[in-house]
Amino acid sequence: NNIVSSIGSSSGIVVGSLAVSSDGGGGGGGERTPLLVERFLGSLSIGSHWQSSSHASTGDEASLGHEPSSSVSCCDPRDDELDASKMKRKPEHAPPAEATWQQIAVVIIAEVVGVGVLSLPVAVAKVGWFGGVTLLLLMFPLNVYTALLLWRARRPFPNAISMMDLSQCTVGRTFSGIVAVSVFAKVSTGLGAYLLTAAHALAGTFYDVDACLSTWGLAVVVILMAPMQLRTFTSTTTLCIWNAFALLVAIGIAIVYISTTTPTPTPEMAPVMFAKGVDAPTFFGAVSTFVYAYGGHYMYLELMSEMAEPEHFPRVFWINGPFQVGLYSLVALTAYGHAGKGVPAFVIDAIPLGASYRIAQLLVFFHICVSFLIQGMFMSRWIHVTVSKSRVNDRTSWRASLEWFCITFTVTLVSWVLATSIPFFDLIIQFCGALYALITLVWPGLIWLFSAETRRRRGERALVALVCAFGVLVCCFGVYDALVSVSARRHDPDAGNGGECRKLMLLSPPPPPAT
Repeated sequence: NNIVSSIGSSSGIVVGSLAVSSDGGGGGGGERTPLLVERFLGSLSIGSHWQSSSHASTGDEASLGHEPSSSVSCCDPRDDELDASKMKRKPEHAPPAEATWQQIAVVIIAEVVGVGVLSLPVAVAKVGWFGGVTLLLLMFPLNVYTALLLWRARRPFPNAISMMDLSQCTVGRTFSGIVAVSVFAKVSTGLGAYLLTAAHALAGTFYDVDACLSTWGLAVVVILMAPMQLRTFTSTTTLCIWNAFALLVAIGIAIVYISTTTPTPTPEMAPVMFAKGVDAPTFFGAVSTFVYAYGGHYMYLELMSEMAEPEHFPRVFWINGPFQVGLYSLVALTAYGHAGKGVPAFVIDAIPLGASYRIAQLLVFFHICVSFLIQGMFMSRWIHVTVSKSRVNDRTSWRASLEWFCITFTVTLVSWVLATSIPFFDLIIQFCGALYALITLVWPGLIWLFSAETRRRRGERALVALVCAFGVLVCCFGVYDALVSVSARRHDPDAGNGGECRKLMLLSPPPPPAT
């Protein structure tokens, strides 16, 4: 429950700026150090093509022992002056562009509608009916707006494959490195959180088996290795459809039990229109929960690069909008309306132990595994592009398949190690979780403000700047909330450590065996 609450609250960390000189500082070999730094930052960015035409023309590539690159750059603009034959080519590591917007919508639902939806009732309980309904209705269009900022900024750069690429093309190399660090931190901790949540769900399915969560987590690693061999988001479409169905059934079971078996809350715990004593950290903590539940911006550019017609990307929200807003409203408002402030941190815990509990936990396990698959594919492809760009799209050679297996196995195993051995891992998630405010609200705004389109839309600059400032506020208060949690946990004698045998905590005793 701590892990799920931490994912849902998405409190966070503020990434410091990186100061990298780009002018070389003059004299002799002064040009070489900045280029080396740029290459290091480039290694953090999936698909980034750091050899600009200026480097090739000045001979900097040759000074480092490399031939000037003649391949297509991710930052080649869509321009009439560009050679038409070059614009028909793609970077060698670009994924096959064959997905429809409907397939992309299904993939986004599978990744975005994750465990965040299961912890939304707690966020509503923090701010009451008015605040909860307001956030439910406003945070979706805000997330869509910032997603469309990315889409609009990418249009002049159709070969930009990732948010890091687009940052490089619009703002610069240093900012692209900062974006890469924030995305890497978010995905790394997210994978650990998903794996641990899947271990909890598997343990809940077999709650009568006495085993440590680390053991269940290792079983999850083994189960995940087969689906992790899929190489593109498009290839997961069928799994994503079943994933949405599994989530709906699990939530349906929980909602039925909450509606029919939850006792009437006391006056102190009853739902209220306006929650009392809501301070800034509490409010922004609730906001960050909704930001997390609606946002998937870190992977939107990768999804656009797999679309046959990227200009249709805005249509995905025709499906995602009704699905997300409708499902989130059903879960959050129904649970809060029946349980008030006593709503469980994880709505599946409202189901009493028995067959229904096993089925719901098994469905949640399947749902979390698919969500892990999508994020794990994102991370694995990132690594594969860095270490072996020429074979990242190779589906025939044994070497490419072996590389992909080794990368996916390492990513999954490291996620298990992080999730089961680091003490206070849920608090690490709290720090890195607010990176979603940066990735979802701040980075898209900054990328658009530095794009060519902003010159033609001067009146929109103030609105985008306001969205960026709002995202920074969410991050700052998220850091404060996480620090308070760390301080409280340090003095908790029952906190334990990452190396102990942690087991599933059951909220109700198991049913007696049948006679």
